[in-house]
Amino acid sequence: MTDRSKITNAKNRPFLVVQYFRTPAEGQHTELKDNGKREWNVKEDVTIVSHLKHKHLVASDVIIDILQAKVTKNRFEDATNDDIYKHYMEKYKNDIQDALGNFIKKNYPQMIQQQINVEDSNTIDAEIVQETVV
Repeated sequence: MTDRSKITNAKNRPFLVVQYFRTPAEGQHTELKDNGKREWNVKEDVTIVSHLKHKHLVASDVIIDILQAKVTKNRFEDATNDDIYKHYMEKYKNDIQDALGNFIKKNYPQMIQQQINVEDSNTIDAEIVQETVV
């Protein structure tokens, strides 16, 4: 489990939180022994939050701090943090851009008006946010 004391400033920043759920595949008899040998359906639940809560730290499989561009939690033993970061940042690129746009609108409205001149403020690049905020 991730120690929350090691996570600094876990509020007012966007985090990508990933949790996996396993359910028996259709037709599997869970009342019998050897559930480990059965087929499973795996569902990926991805959320972007602005405040890490205790439940996120306990239940999630992956947490990525979007602004600091680092993996805060990784339960996958055979995947490096760099691999995890690249995979999820690419897979959920559009959702992350939307979340960053909303984060900037909420927390830095003057930055949008003064420093960034874009046609659609929902397509703000993550590098611009990191340079300005961090």
